[in-house]
Amino acid sequence: MWTCKLCSQAKNPVDVKICKTCGRARGHNPEGYRKHLAEIRKWNAQAGGEEVEETFTLSDSWGLICGLILMFLIIGVLTWAYLEDQKDAAMLENQEL
Repeated sequence: MWTCKLCSQAKNPVDVKICKTCGRARGHNPEGYRKHLAEIRKWNAQAGGEEVEETFTLSDSWGLICGLILMFLIIGVLTWAYLEDQKDAAMLENQEL
């Protein structure tokens, strides 16, 4: 068994000339890949140090506010309809007696 230097696949048979995971030839030295990976990690390290805390504004959550208002409106209408139905049912009971 041999290990690929790019993807670290360790279960490549000796008689196979290419990696079964990434398809690179046996003995391939991914120097360009390592340089690119190091550059990306450097960018991430630089960007990670500049954490800026964003302030919360009301305009950031206008959808949430509209949704809550709509939900309370629907709950209010359903409650009103239920109470009106109960009032009508009570009036019908009184009329039958």
